[in-house]
Amino acid sequence: MVGISNGRGGRQPALDMTTVVNKIISFTHSYSIVSPKLYESHETDKNLDENGHFIGHEVYERTAKAFLDYTLTVAQRWIGVPALVEK
Repeated sequence: MVGISNGRGGRQPALDMTTVVNKIISFTHSYSIVSPKLYESHETDKNLDENGHFIGHEVYERTAKAFLDYTLTVAQRWIGVPALVEK
């Protein structure tokens, strides 16, 4: 989950969405893994232009890339995994 703000913040919306996604998975009796990793995009307006291109601090770019790499690695672990439940 990613929380975005133009100042400090972003954590609470990401936490809230994690709860919502977990509840949807539970209520629909689905199977899924929700990543525990959160990304808080602080001062987004100073780090990305209106088209979403990076224009800011190298720490912002490095942490965003680390989050993306982690998320893609987690997702790739589940590609091709057989179903947990017979249909």
